[in-house]
Amino acid sequence: MDGHGDDVLTEVRRDDPGLFLRICASLIPREVNIHTTETRPMTQLSQAELEGIIFEDISKLEHVRMAIEPLVSRVDEFDPVLADDMRKVLDV
Repeated sequence: MDGHGDDVLTEVRRDDPGLFLRICASLIPREVNIHTTETRPMTQLSQAELEGIIFEDISKLEHVRMAIEPLVSRVDEFDPVLADDMRKVLDV
């Protein structure tokens, strides 16, 4: 955000809490699409290949979670309860 971001968030939180909550909620992705280049059915994959796909997917999800965490910390400055709820969602 620019130099006025914190002031704007404070003003929105005070003047329009509903909008503030929508902004906070918009920071959390509703879904994560994971694509693979593997075209064989899962039943034909070896244990090692399946573990590799799972590891790659978990790594991608962890990257998304790490990118969102600083945003949750900023929400915490304005609404600690909402930030805690957001953290619970990210820890799932």
